[in-house]
Amino acid sequence: MNSNNEKIRLKAKLQGSLIEFTRYFYPLLTGRKFIVSEPIGRESHARLELPNHKLLINVSPGSGKSTLLAMWVAWTMAKYPDSRFLYISYSKVLAAKHTETIKRIMQLSTYSYLFDVRIRHDSKAREYFQTTNGGAVAAFGSGGAITGQDAGLPGLGRFTGAVIIDDAHKPDEVHSDTIRVSVIDNYRETIQQRARGINVPTIFLGQRLHEDDLAAYLIAGKDGYEIEYRANDPLNVSRYGIPEPIKQKKLVPTILLIPMVAFDKNCNRLGYGGGFYDRFLEKNQNINLIKIGLAFSFQKVNFICT
Repeated sequence: MNSNNEKIRLKAKLQGSLIEFTRYFYPLLTGRKFIVSEPIGRESHARLELPNHKLLINVSPGSGKSTLLAMWVAWTMAKYPDSRFLYISYSKVLAAKHTETIKRIMQLSTYSYLFDVRIRHDSKAREYFQTTNGGAVAAFGSGGAITGQDAGLPGLGRFTGAVIIDDAHKPDEVHSDTIRVSVIDNYRETIQQRARGINVPTIFLGQRLHEDDLAAYLIAGKDGYEIEYRANDPLNVSRYGIPEPIKQKKLVPTILLIPMVAFDKNCNRLGYGGGFYDRFLEKNQNINLIKIGLAFSFQKVNFICT
């Protein structure tokens, strides 16, 4: 790079987008061009950016999910180098293969130059390594013990790491009730307890192998967290022409985006006349909602009568 300004611009571009980060570093790592694959696709890139709590994506083998996850960990470390990750697969050997990929990305000279993030010199193993900022990546098997390591950091309102589950079940073992249930039990009793704060997400990527596998356990909300809508869930078009999930469970949002015809400096709003938002707000006055009005600047008027 010819100047510090170019470095700053490139750093901002790569830190701002997982897909741009992957396009840049994948060729440096492999010597091959990065192509966004399906079914991982752009939507999954967007969902992976910085999930709040839980993300579950069921995909078939060969879709590039493990490569994308490795890029994602390296990408988040570029912004939050003190983050702590648990990377879990059906065997520790497979998990260590993926954590080694993460380590190789972060050891690229361009990565260190752009983000000033470095791996500790005493981190020789591929299944566990640390950054000089206190971050860590550790590999474990989904059916084994997880000792001495946690995901994320407690008491912080920003991103600090994640629990990653990449193929929890081995295909030739998932039809054994004993082995399959032991993986789910280990998730419930051990893995789920390793997230160090409410803001530490759990990310599950893998193919469905059995009607009672770990993915089914998570989809059913048996871990205490319901997944309300997932990509490719069936939708019905409402009478207003809006695609809506078929599930009828009612949710109360924490943020409400409100359209308007006009507004004034006192945040009074003139709506479209249906009264849907007004009735909802009246019924939910006891909920601490963040209300955001959406309008163009030319829609501002001097006064709206309320």
